[in-house]
Amino acid sequence: DGIEGLPAIIEQDIELGIRSQFIDKQSVVMTVLEQGTIRKIVKTNDNYLDGLHDYNIILDLTSGKVLVGGLPIKSDELPSQKSTVHILHSLIKSKNFTLSNSDLPSSYGQSRYDLQGKIVMPLIKVVKERCKVDLQLTISGGIYDNYSLKLDCSNLKIAIIESKL
Repeated sequence: DGIEGLPAIIEQDIELGIRSQFIDKQSVVMTVLEQGTIRKIVKTNDNYLDGLHDYNIILDLTSGKVLVGGLPIKSDELPSQKSTVHILHSLIKSKNFTLSNSDLPSSYGQSRYDLQGKIVMPLIKVVKERCKVDLQLTISGGIYDNYSLKLDCSNLKIAIIESKL
């Protein structure tokens, strides 16, 4: 800025994990997927809590919990939250938002019925009830092998809490 004799200094680069000393220690680093575009943001704790309803789905990697429509999901609504967080996080990071069964963990990669019955259908139902939007999460291919999971995220806003500072 011409005031100091030092060259420009990068004080914050979210992608590289460089945080400014002025960022609140209660902040969270989030990956946001909106209309097929991914970006990383930092939200302060107060700002994060106020904005929970801004996202259809929030995946918390730090706790393994899922929030839909700003509210936590109960275990009777979604039996396997930790696996859901892991699978959806991998799905969002994958090319074309698609995972083959070989990329899925344990039983979910061996039987599409487990994937469909414990994750896909319950999540679709909760998103529809709470957000009034169709979650375009589909399984195609074989029953026990050669199937894939695909997310069409054009109508959703999904946030992933990567870490807490």
